[in-house]
Amino acid sequence: MKKTLDIVKRLDVIASGIFLILVFGDVMLQVITRITPNTIAVKWTVEMGSILLCAMLWVGLGQGIEHKAHIRFTMIVEMFPKKVQKLFEVFGDLVFMAFCCILAFYTWRMLQFYAANNTATTILRWGKQWTKLPMFIGLVVASIRLALVALTTVSHLSDTETEQ
Repeated sequence: MKKTLDIVKRLDVIASGIFLILVFGDVMLQVITRITPNTIAVKWTVEMGSILLCAMLWVGLGQGIEHKAHIRFTMIVEMFPKKVQKLFEVFGDLVFMAFCCILAFYTWRMLQFYAANNTATTILRWGKQWTKLPMFIGLVVASIRLALVALTTVSHLSDTETEQ
C-alpha cells in the first residue's frame, strides 16, 4: 500500500512538471509567432494553453493538500489550543474531501456527457472528455490525499498533548 501511494505521489508531481514545461513551450511559441515578422500567430496555442493550465491546476491540487497549502482558516484556528486546532484540521480536511468527491462525481457526469455528445474543443477539435479528464483525476487524487491527511492527523492526535 505504501509503495502504491509513493508512486501516486510521484506521478502527479511529474505530470504537473510536464504540464508546466508544456505551458512554457506553448506560451513561447505563441509569443515568437506573434513578434516574428512575416509569421502568422498560431491560433491553437491559446486553446492548448488553457487546456494545459487547467490540467496543471487540477493535477497539482493533490500536492497542495500534501503540503497543507490548500484552503485553510489558519488565523482563526490558531486562537485555539493545539488539540482543538488538530480537530479543526481534520474537520476542514473532511469537508474539503466531501466537496472534492461531490465535484468529482459531477465532473465524471460531465465527461460522460461530452463523450456521448461528441463535444470537441473549438480549434483543436479534441474530444472535451479528454481535455477535462485531468480535472477528474486531480479531484480523485485530492480526495484520497485528504482522507490520508485526516487519518494521519487523527492517529497523531494524542501527540499534541506532549507538544504543549
